[in-house]
Amino acid sequence: MLFGAASVIGAVAAVFFTLGFLAVGFAILDSTDGGTNSSPPRACINAGGADKSMHVNGIEGSILPFDLTCTTPDGSGFRADEIPRYVTFGAYGPGLTAVTMFILAAARRKAPAPRRLRQGAPVSSSRT
Repeated sequence: MLFGAASVIGAVAAVFFTLGFLAVGFAILDSTDGGTNSSPPRACINAGGADKSMHVNGIEGSILPFDLTCTTPDGSGFRADEIPRYVTFGAYGPGLTAVTMFILAAARRKAPAPRRLRQGAPVSSSRT
């Protein structure tokens, strides 16, 4: 039963990981396509406004947490609000829970079952 619950929770985490990877990947792909309106990246314009975004020279993606950072020439940057925070929590929270449950289920499965005496069976003594 513990393995089943861990599998379901792991599947939920896998869905959120997929959402996070796709969101970061598509946002970076969108900002580096080189077409019209590709500089500054749209994610940076939406997050920082026209004033901040005019100085952006790049965009960086992160998977811990799932995030996009618009970088400026002086080395500073600001967060682009392109990826909702719940994607990170939805991926790492259930993911860590599922791993913990798998470890507990595996440890429980390997533990020897306690031996029970049958009712009425003679108890032998091995003393010599």
